Amino acid sequence: MDLLQEVKDEERLMKPLTDRMDKDIALINVADRVLRDTTDNPKKIPNSVFVPLNDLAVFVTTVESYLYEAEEQCVVTSEDENLDTAEIETIIKAIWKSVDDRWSQGIGTGGKQLTFSPFTFQQTTRRGRTAHPCYFRIENGKLVSDLRAWDSRFATYRMDDDGYKWVAYHTIRSKSRLQVDYPDLKLPDSDQIEVRNIWTRKENIVYVDESIGLNEPHPCGYVPAVCQTVPLGSMLMDANSVQYEGESILLMVRGVFPELVRLASINQSLNMKELDHALQEGVEKEEMDGTPPPDHDKITDPRNVTKTTGGFTVVPIGELRQQARDLSQMLEARMQRGGISNFDLGTFNQTMSAVALIRVGQGRDKVYSPRLATHGLAKINLTKMAIKQILAEAERKKLRKINIDNQTYDLAILKEHYTIDFKYIIRDTTIEVAKQSLAVSQKNLIPRISILRDTLQRDDPDGDVRELYSEEAELLFPNIKRKRILKALAEKAEKGDEDAQQDLEIGLAELGMTIDQLFAGQLPPVQPVAAEKPPQPMVDLFDTTGGAVSNMTKGAT
Repeated sequence: MDLLQEVKDEERLMKPLTDRMDKDIALINVADRVLRDTTDNPKKIPNSVFVPLNDLAVFVTTVESYLYEAEEQCVVTSEDENLDTAEIETIIKAIWKSVDDRWSQGIGTGGKQLTFSPFTFQQTTRRGRTAHPCYFRIENGKLVSDLRAWDSRFATYRMDDDGYKWVAYHTIRSKSRLQVDYPDLKLPDSDQIEVRNIWTRKENIVYVDESIGLNEPHPCGYVPAVCQTVPLGSMLMDANSVQYEGESILLMVRGVFPELVRLASINQSLNMKELDHALQEGVEKEEMDGTPPPDHDKITDPRNVTKTTGGFTVVPIGELRQQARDLSQMLEARMQRGGISNFDLGTFNQTMSAVALIRVGQGRDKVYSPRLATHGLAKINLTKMAIKQILAEAERKKLRKINIDNQTYDLAILKEHYTIDFKYIIRDTTIEVAKQSLAVSQKNLIPRISILRDTLQRDDPDGDVRELYSEEAELLFPNIKRKRILKALAEKAEKGDEDAQQDLEIGLAELGMTIDQLFAGQLPPVQPVAAEKPPQPMVDLFDTTGGAVSNMTKGAT
């Protein structure tokens, strides 16, 4: 089949999915600012008021901010204990810094100044997937990190038994925008140029208005791209399931939010009718001679005095207040369940117990974890592909070293056997305090390493245990603390700190020893020091008020 036609066919099959993406963005941006009826072909309701609620925009922006603030750790592990995995991690970080440097200059992004993590987190949040062509090269001994920022809304791909058969990016862009990515391409002078950038296992083909504008071979032997989908939504094989695959963050509020907007708009429209209500004039039957009623504004003028036979009364419009109040509560509750809570938005003012706070954190993780996992998996696969391309390019050009951001790195270490992982941790002071309170209650019940690893979820629990032992050594053996203090003073004194020199001399004189004896560890015996009081929880472990909310322990803030 003709490649261009195959791409068009895939775009047609993916239309239900792209329609869903377009509707999601319209909901976030409140694009359709009109109150419509419920007919098959919805029309604007005359004399209605539309209320543009910002709930989804706040929800999505808050989630993206939390994701971007997550601490990223590049972790390289190997069964070879002699392998310097820290050096590999340094090279990987340098590679990604070079990507961000190019993106911040608008290279590979269509002229937009971006960085990888915020862009990709927004893709996983709003689109439910990511797509990046990845073609790293070495020019004049320097790394060219050619990673493109593709909006996955416009990306399609097809796979076979060997992986990606092709990936394509279909956009309509202006000549000036296209020239940023394709400076050598002949382009028509237009602001509506249809472009399909297609990567196959052998070539990069660019169609401009359905004509080939660029056809360049590449040496990879595979499609140099990574597409990653959020593992939420339909995994069924139904004919229409494609629109439910790789769900965005709006999965559980997509149907509720429009009804909340409709309710707010109806309420405001009714308020406006109350403000400028229709009137009816009571007259005698014989006076119904077709004479037009008085002008509404004149009758409702607060300074106007009108004499009538029957008087004026408001036209009844129905009592909907209680029904609207009940419906509002129902919709708000479902928005809370399917979206972001008042706690996450910082509008929850009551004090919570440690267990309740941890439960909130676990619920939040269910929102963030799929996005973080997708971002991390995409970055792992892109890193592996980048290293593979760098090593292949270096072999073709017979290079042993590479320059990345004016630093030279030996490529031999990248050829070793190791695994790459990216871990993400979202730090929240409130949740951390709750975990610490739980950890205090677990002391002397479960092993310290389990508390550090499972309750506090520390990055390096084994290292933490070693550091804690080192601190406890000062309590059990006071001479260890004295030695450390005096050695620290000696180091400062060597750098010219006169106060540190005086403190060191006073300390040594009080102990009756010399500096040589200090560094030899020959300190006099001392009396044991009383053990410190165990730490107290900063918040109540359990709720003591019968609900999810409890008071802080005395003295806690």
